Amino acid sequence: MNSKTYVKLSNVIGVVSIILLVLWVFSFILIEVFDLLIFQKNMTEIFMLSILALIAVMAGALIINIMFNLTRIADKHNIDDSTKKMSKKVAFAGLLIFPILAILLFFGDYATEKRKEEYMLRSTKSFISDSQTLKNLMDTIKFNEVFVNEIARELGKYERAELNFNDPEIIFYLNIESQNDYFKIDDRDTFTQRDLQDTVSINIDKYTEYYNKEDEEYFNKVFQQGFNKHRFIRNGKNFMLEYPFHYQGKTVIIRTSDYQRYGKYGS
Repeated sequence: MNSKTYVKLSNVIGVVSIILLVLWVFSFILIEVFDLLIFQKNMTEIFMLSILALIAVMAGALIINIMFNLTRIADKHNIDDSTKKMSKKVAFAGLLIFPILAILLFFGDYATEKRKEEYMLRSTKSFISDSQTLKNLMDTIKFNEVFVNEIARELGKYERAELNFNDPEIIFYLNIESQNDYFKIDDRDTFTQRDLQDTVSINIDKYTEYYNKEDEEYFNKVFQQGFNKHRFIRNGKNFMLEYPFHYQGKTVIIRTSDYQRYGKYGS
């Protein structure tokens, strides 16, 4: 290959590296600003290494370009007409890439969210189907240490089976100490045998569920009106699913959470 060919090749490598660099920065900004779920964990480290790799490629192409351009200084005004025509097409295609990339990123985020919702819903239904203990406890709800301990142990089994889930909870609507309220038990509310033999009464305030207006509307629909539809809530890269379970006239809400620092498509 002659010097002109090397210059053209280095130009192509340099331009492609710049385009990839700009697109990668554009993608990173979109992902961070809108909490899109596309890449795996350690995304910041991947981003920095990718930037360094692209800069190294660009630097190598620049050095090659300068070296071989020194032999072609006399011909610097001899620019092919085809190159001028192609430059406009390349510029248009480059601008078109950005909206296409943004659409793909948002679509991937939407698809990941839906897949996560389906997975959490399927897992919750499987837990209900497999847990005869939960059904037995719902049949005779008695909010005491033994009842709390059994529920917490059952939730602990569920959390260990689903490693991505964090702190599964069950929400009840009960009349305790002459007031109707929502109460919550999670897998950490276990009692030791010594605790179970203690004569001190259970601290009800510890299990009270605090809720906002939106929560209250959903809870009322579930417990008062027999509403069956689950609720899926996303906060950035964190997910929460609340699933109503009605059994022999009793109702609870099973809540599962999935906290991840970073998400990825298909997770």
